Amino acid sequence: MAVLSVFALSFIGFLLVKVKIIEIGVVKSATRFLFVLPVPCLLISTLSKNLSLSTFSEYWAIAVFAILNYLIAMGLGMLMAYIIKPDADFKRSAVFVVASANVFVVPTYIAEYTCGPGGPLSHFPSSDTVFSFITIYANIHGLMLWTLGYRYLTYNKYTGDDPVEGIDEDETLALITSYKKSNFEKVKRFVKKVIEFFNPPLIGALGGLLIGLVPALKDLFYSPTTPYVFPYIMTVLHTLGSSSISCLLVLVGATFATTSISPISPPQPKKIIFAILFTRLVAIPSVQVGIIFLFSSLKVLPADPILKYVLYLVTPTPTNIDVLVITQLLDLEVKSVNFVVFWGYVLAIFTVTAWNVLFIYAVN
Repeated sequence: MAVLSVFALSFIGFLLVKVKIIEIGVVKSATRFLFVLPVPCLLISTLSKNLSLSTFSEYWAIAVFAILNYLIAMGLGMLMAYIIKPDADFKRSAVFVVASANVFVVPTYIAEYTCGPGGPLSHFPSSDTVFSFITIYANIHGLMLWTLGYRYLTYNKYTGDDPVEGIDEDETLALITSYKKSNFEKVKRFVKKVIEFFNPPLIGALGGLLIGLVPALKDLFYSPTTPYVFPYIMTVLHTLGSSSISCLLVLVGATFATTSISPISPPQPKKIIFAILFTRLVAIPSVQVGIIFLFSSLKVLPADPILKYVLYLVTPTPTNIDVLVITQLLDLEVKSVNFVVFWGYVLAIFTVTAWNVLFIYAVN
């Protein structure tokens, strides 16, 4: 149901473009708008509400594994890229697709059925905390996506040290060594890098993290005794951000419609498509689940079975929908990314179901 819900909203966006209710040019503008306002608002409102110093001390395992799992996924993605050797233009996008998982929408829908009334895990006393666990994990994962992942994707691989076309290597070396940047130019370049690093979603995530972890700021925005204007600001931010996930899903379908690609004609070699899908849906969850099981066997993890279930549940999910928005905004191999993500969600109907059955059995 979780993956089918994603398909339903995406299909709406696809139809809106195909029947020309929405023009193709509007899709990119709407994507940019979500990137600048609703997504940062969602991050600042959810992070500030769900994270606190006490939360970190109580649920440290979620934060640790959110960071560890992203690093593992990035590492396996780089290993995959080294083995299959995709085009240089697609390499970073492929790693980004593999590393960034949908750890909120899909797990939330699944947990609603497994931990809700009558579900196979509803008999555990902590089953009602499953959504808090997922939200905390998703927030930390989102922070990793918008810092490490986004930086890796946008990193300029051309350092300027390669020989210039039309000039032999000795002349190029002489030009480089003879050219010295002034202090002003160095400062200007540094400031430009800082501005590029702090994208709007990252600013929203850091703002939410700051409010959540500083008790005085947390009380200012969430305590009933503070002036009404501060809680009102957070309510407005939450309202702006609450629609971003649904809108992103609609734009996913709209983006797919604008790229004019066939779901049966891959824009990349089939072995590359297969490697990406296998890594995201099978290899990465296998490694991550193995590590979680090891930590659990060593009694390092808390004994809460629902917490363990959430750590398992977020591992086999398909690619995060934010990836489509980011690659479209940056114009990075949009057709190839759309194709991989589309088939990732199709296959996830079967792989995520199989993994979830295994997780329920392991927890019980």
